[in-house]
Amino acid sequence: MRNMPQNTHNLEEITIPQSILFHPDLSPRERILCGVMKELAKGEEWIEATNTELASMIGVDPQIVSNSIAKLRDLGLITVKFALTEKTGVKFRQYDKGSRKVSPFRRIYLNY
Repeated sequence: MRNMPQNTHNLEEITIPQSILFHPDLSPRERILCGVMKELAKGEEWIEATNTELASMIGVDPQIVSNSIAKLRDLGLITVKFALTEKTGVKFRQYDKGSRKVSPFRRIYLNY
């Protein structure tokens, strides 16, 4: 039996922007993920959510979310940054393709 999506963030509805809804390279699942991330952002330009959290919201395995995040990043629809702890506080560094993440603290910036 598949995991049923959990509405742990009280998402009443999601809005999928036209640029995402009609994007020729996105699957229906990726479009839904974009809508969920847009709703989580609540008007901000970024969200902090793990693959596991996002996966539970749309009822898929976290690896599927990971693959979708990578695809959205490669298409330029999102920017992923990881936290670096420094003496002056927490700074976020952009993810470089092929490098390892430097921290479990991740921000996903929405470019749509």
